[in-house]
Amino acid sequence: GFGLLSFVILFFSMGPYFFPVNYHIDDTKLTIKYLFLTTERPLSTFKNFYHNQTGVNLSTFSQPSALDSFRGHYLRFNKNKSEVLEFLKSKIGD
Repeated sequence: GFGLLSFVILFFSMGPYFFPVNYHIDDTKLTIKYLFLTTERPLSTFKNFYHNQTGVNLSTFSQPSALDSFRGHYLRFNKNKSEVLEFLKSKIGD
């Protein structure tokens, strides 16, 4: 019983790797659609961003922080890295 419960918890906590996640960024907000959930955050809440090869982390702090994984959002690229980075530079800054 505990093994099955552990598997279910692990499966859903790793859900973004198994199920499609759709991100939409416009001039005013970030919208994230995942399974049956839709989350919207104003773009003005993000003060900084930093990127790597697979995605970009939007941060609510002006400097990178250990709390970014809890308060920020990590967006994975889909062959559109340059477009996303240019848009974020124009809205959030370097």
